[in-house]
Amino acid sequence: MVAAIVSYVVRSSRKEELSLSVSGLVSPTEEHVDWRKVELRVGDEVLLKIVDSERVDRPRKRTRQDPIARVKQQKHYVRAMAKKFGWEIKARPKKSK
Repeated sequence: MVAAIVSYVVRSSRKEELSLSVSGLVSPTEEHVDWRKVELRVGDEVLLKIVDSERVDRPRKRTRQDPIARVKQQKHYVRAMAKKFGWEIKARPKKSK
């Protein structure tokens, strides 16, 4: 998966940020890859050209998420959403071995 994203964000400090990022995901390994992130200004133009090529540029950054940390984050999110909506989570007892 490859994504080109133009983002506009106003931070709590009222600071405005405008940027372009080109990144992706190597699905079999769940590895996130980043090629470019550039700051933009009003009036900048962004042109994407789709080409068929045997070779691609190496990403500037590659990251993999720790699967144990990922499950921990997912559980935290589910608990936070349950609390927000007043839901009760009923976990199944762990099976003994």
